[in-house]
Amino acid sequence: MVETAMTDPAAPKPGTSESPPSGLIKTKTAVWEKPTKMVKFAYAFPYLAVSAIAAPMTIELKIFYTDTVLVPAGLLALATAIARAFDAITDPVMGWISDRTRTRWGRRKPYVLPGVFGSALFLWLMFSPPEDLDPERGAVFWAGATFCLYYLFHTIWIVPYGGWGMELSPDYDDRTSLFGYRAFAAGLGVVLSFLTLYYIKFNNIFPDEREMLTVFVGTLCILMFIFFILPVFKIKENPEFATRKQVPLIPGIRAALRNHPFRVMITVFMLGSISGTLPPLLMPYFSKYILDLDAMYRVIFGLVYVTATLVSIPVWMFVSRVFGKLHVWVIAISIGIITSIILFFIGSGQVILMGILESFRGFAVGSLMIIGPAMMADIIDYDELRTGKRREAQFGAFMAMVPKFIAIFAATIPLAVLGVVGYDPTLSSQTPDTLFAIRGLYALLPILFHIIALLIIIKYPISRKVHVAIRKGIDDLSRGDQTTDPISGKTLLPVKPEDEDTTWFLDHFSVKELKKVTEKGGQGLVARVFRHVAACAFVCVSSIVYTVWLLQGSLSRGADDQMKQGVGACLVVVAGLALTMTLFHAFRVQAAKKMAAQPVSADVIKNHIVNLL
Repeated sequence: MVETAMTDPAAPKPGTSESPPSGLIKTKTAVWEKPTKMVKFAYAFPYLAVSAIAAPMTIELKIFYTDTVLVPAGLLALATAIARAFDAITDPVMGWISDRTRTRWGRRKPYVLPGVFGSALFLWLMFSPPEDLDPERGAVFWAGATFCLYYLFHTIWIVPYGGWGMELSPDYDDRTSLFGYRAFAAGLGVVLSFLTLYYIKFNNIFPDEREMLTVFVGTLCILMFIFFILPVFKIKENPEFATRKQVPLIPGIRAALRNHPFRVMITVFMLGSISGTLPPLLMPYFSKYILDLDAMYRVIFGLVYVTATLVSIPVWMFVSRVFGKLHVWVIAISIGIITSIILFFIGSGQVILMGILESFRGFAVGSLMIIGPAMMADIIDYDELRTGKRREAQFGAFMAMVPKFIAIFAATIPLAVLGVVGYDPTLSSQTPDTLFAIRGLYALLPILFHIIALLIIIKYPISRKVHVAIRKGIDDLSRGDQTTDPISGKTLLPVKPEDEDTTWFLDHFSVKELKKVTEKGGQGLVARVFRHVAACAFVCVSSIVYTVWLLQGSLSRGADDQMKQGVGACLVVVAGLALTMTLFHAFRVQAAKKMAAQPVSADVIKNHIVNLL
């Protein structure tokens, strides 16, 4: 349970030097109860089932649709692109909704169980396509529809649940511990899932692939819903957060993009979403056609991978406490680079070497499962220092949205490439071009993104010492004292409520737009915003229209049609990005009209621009 200073009689008053009682953490306006082991367990427990779904999702879904349902790889890429683009668009909307929800149960809980139920239902349907569907039409529609609905309900629960976790503790190391519990539960869930899948395949319990996946995934879906009952009824939300004034959507996005640690993290996440998506996607193809192994081995390799991930978690937690979170990330990326280089040269039948490399990759990934969320919580603290607001769900949603758009390319283009180079699931062996494509996409391409990520992450500025200074600065500002930004070195002054409202209002506009307002007033501002809306809408609509035209009569497995399907998948991503930007600018129209009717004084705008720069 999280208590505010108002409701906890033992809590010291803000601004005093009195230490809070044992087990409590004092923040700027509240005293938090440190999450107990039981609270951490309850929060992490559902990830036993959530992550168990990773086995069928990562190693079975794509090859199930291409090799069993016989959907052309290019069309599957298109269906995946549509679903993931839709998923990315809904993330920031859900974060914005959750941050503004006010109910007796909190602002996160109301969405968890309904979202989990919907995602479980459509996940099961995703793995249960009717057998009589036409592979090039009905099955594609089924895949696209179930993918979209699954990701919609997945967003409804995971964005609030992720924000909820970041609110459970403000402590630098305690957050690592909390997400360590979650990572351990996730790793254990995946291990158990792979073991079960291996047992089923080894004993041939379900000779029919469709029946096996329907029963296996259906069981996991039921368990997932049951497991979420524990945290919903066991953990209470922090009531203090619900009383704070919320940040408007568009200014909130601009403020996030000015947050230097956030820019570093989101860039690394985008790169990581590519290097992290390619190997699981292509593992079934790599195992089958490069290593010449049957389907059971991809389950074995997956089991080795997730077991190493699970074992690594306490190791990485220790390394983080001793050396800091940044060093953990650098080590993990370095391991990823080395293993990918060796994987590129691996050959047929090298089972032991493949198992060793998968264990190293899994060991490295274990660090990211705990360090990423913990670092994001620290970044949200820095945002609170700069803005005075806490926006866990909005940050979490924005953090998920941008990498998802990038990951769409990683999840769709490889399938399209396989189709273009002549991949044919009916053949026992593939052409040399297809084999080289599988090898390069699986092992070589991730190296590039690992290296770029490594060069960027070393610039991440929040260490344990800096985080202590951030928390101190938040307390200073809450008392009405000035403080120093420990990252930029700028002096920060307490913001008056009336000044704060003006600052957020001005953040609806770019610096270039504000400079024009100081020169010409609000004249022409509304027209400029409408031009942005129209331009983005044109790109969105034209991309969709061209995709529909391109795919007319191009639904076969032929190389030319596969190329068109791949281009269509990319255009879907462009359309999704354009739609996102259309909505972004549309939300600015009302603010532009207000500025045109009652312009803010030029001096106030110039001072605002100086503070931004």
